[in-house]
Amino acid sequence: MPGSGGGQVGGQVGEGTQAGVSGSVNVRSAIIGSMSEFVPGEDFIVYREMMDEFLYANRVTNDREKCSWFLTRIGAQCYAILRSAVQPRALNTLTYKALVDAMSEKFAPKTNVIQERCKFFQRNQEMGESIAEYVVELQKLAQTCNFDQYTLDDALRDRMTLGVRARGIQEKLMNSRRPFEESYQEAISMELTQAHSRKVAEINAVKAKWRNGKSVKDTKKHDKKKILCYKCHKWGTHVASECDGKAAHKDKRGGAGKRTKKGRVNHADEDEDSDSDSSDIEVPGRLSALGLSIHALRRAPEPEEEELFEDAELQELDSTI
Repeated sequence: MPGSGGGQVGGQVGEGTQAGVSGSVNVRSAIIGSMSEFVPGEDFIVYREMMDEFLYANRVTNDREKCSWFLTRIGAQCYAILRSAVQPRALNTLTYKALVDAMSEKFAPKTNVIQERCKFFQRNQEMGESIAEYVVELQKLAQTCNFDQYTLDDALRDRMTLGVRARGIQEKLMNSRRPFEESYQEAISMELTQAHSRKVAEINAVKAKWRNGKSVKDTKKHDKKKILCYKCHKWGTHVASECDGKAAHKDKRGGAGKRTKKGRVNHADEDEDSDSDSSDIEVPGRLSALGLSIHALRRAPEPEEEELFEDAELQELDSTI
């Protein structure tokens, strides 16, 4: 029947409309990304650009809807500041552009281009700062210099070349005459090469120092090798010419003997338990250089030798050995 048919059609249309509305609500409820509140003191230009991308990602095109999304996300503090700035107008009567411009006047005041460019052209690479970090700081300073794209590339290239600390890299960049991006990549490559070369040089220096230190240590150890003095009959580091000769005539007990005018040495009685290394071998007659060399060997005398050379006399040499 027509009535029922009309009701059926109306019901179908109502259901379709309800489905469309619910579908629209579901689409809007699935928000892409997020926007945090704006904190005074931060860069509002960056925040504004992020807000534009946020609205575009969520397909918010209506100007009134843009205003609502913007005002509900800047935070209560910024909302109050913006509300006071646009008085006597109400915030809900302004366009999205008017709201953004009012916020820019409060949180992104216009800068002096000349001063900003002076900061840019005076910025040099600092100690310990890599070229990549240096270029990032240059690009930040260039944001407020109002360079167009062509001027910006040239300015970045020139300032990077003049501000680099390494003279070798600076000279190569001056002679390259390449665009900024190519000059930047070349500078990064040369910086890495120099850093690698310094590291290799440090390793080689440590190895050379270790080798030299070991050689000196071995030399000192060799220099301290003990020798036998034929005057005092002791092992030490002194030579006979530097010996004071105080221990030249000691008996086996450590007591000193008495030298007569003829050079005879009267020793005390020998102790059988004393060390045989401290005894003196007395050779009759004049001692020759060969005899002194044999005497320096410190050979322990046999009993027969002690009886044989018991009454031997020592005579002083006419010449010094």
